[in-house]
Amino acid sequence: MRGLRIAAAMCLMGFAGACGSSSGDRLSCDDPGIGTPSAIGIDIATGKRAWSWCPGDTSTPIVMGRATGSTVLWQQGTLNELVAIDDNGVELWRHPTSGTTPQAAIGDSTVAVVDNQIVALDALTGTTRWQGDGGKLLAARSGLLLETVGASSIRAVDLLTGAERWTQDVHVGESQYSPTVGNTILAVPYPTTNDTAILDIATGQVLRSDHGLKWAMGDVLVTVDPGSFGVEQLSDAFTGRGLSGSVNGMPRSLPVDAEHDSRGSDLLLVTPRSDGSQAESLQLLDATTGQTRWSVDDGVVSTVTTTQAVVSSTRTIKLLDSATGAILWRYSVRAPSHFVGSVLGTTVVVAVPTNASDD
Repeated sequence: MRGLRIAAAMCLMGFAGACGSSSGDRLSCDDPGIGTPSAIGIDIATGKRAWSWCPGDTSTPIVMGRATGSTVLWQQGTLNELVAIDDNGVELWRHPTSGTTPQAAIGDSTVAVVDNQIVALDALTGTTRWQGDGGKLLAARSGLLLETVGASSIRAVDLLTGAERWTQDVHVGESQYSPTVGNTILAVPYPTTNDTAILDIATGQVLRSDHGLKWAMGDVLVTVDPGSFGVEQLSDAFTGRGLSGSVNGMPRSLPVDAEHDSRGSDLLLVTPRSDGSQAESLQLLDATTGQTRWSVDDGVVSTVTTTQAVVSSTRTIKLLDSATGAILWRYSVRAPSHFVGSVLGTTVVVAVPTNASDD
């Protein structure tokens, strides 16, 4: 018992190694029966738990995203901190935030967070790279931080230095919808005119104005009906060329991948399941025929890339091969699925609530 208390104290002081536990143990730094929330890392290659991390707080951590070499969590509750942990579960740094969920954009080796102003942190060390005034963060893409400025403009700044790369006046305030960010383009829809401005992320150039309300998702533009928000058409994001694949229900996401999708124009996407449940359908469509090659609809899709997908059901986490839909492994967690947030590096990172354990 004394050894357990020493380990608990070491963990709460930040010694991540003291938080480890063997498969089947309670995921907690405290004595059994007390319990604190945790984050666990599941090895992508084997499906086995590689590590567990305990924040020393009573609130379940939230997975914010993935940077080069680290996963970023937000620890709410009494701590209110961003926390970075590496692929071995070792805590790298903490950064204080205000009491609300911070705006954060994570890309490459930089974590940008808005807390009164933009602060850009080195993803491995937590040191401040730059800081400055900013608007609403949209996303980090291709080494750029994208944000809206006031009621009119979208601006891109260099993630490493904060230097402005471009600003484009697209009258953002005239749209009731936020701009959406794909892999290579931005889409700004205007309901009053039923048009969408398409911008090149790299240069800020307005490539064209498309008729209809369109959302950018990955390398695809989704044209939606302004009344029902049902999908009317899928098209190539950069060229505007129509694709023959079709879906039922508004897609929630498509893969966001910096590299070209080796499957060409096939579409991997997430849509709500038609039975009205909380479950979703992960589908691979053949863009030439519009036929579904495979689908999985027994859980909530946490992460989708062009190679792998993470799906969580009530108490099971599954890793799927995106090309075939084959289940690569299953991992059981005795915790509700809505606590699951995950990213892909060498591990799938899962936030686990108080008193949960894995099988």
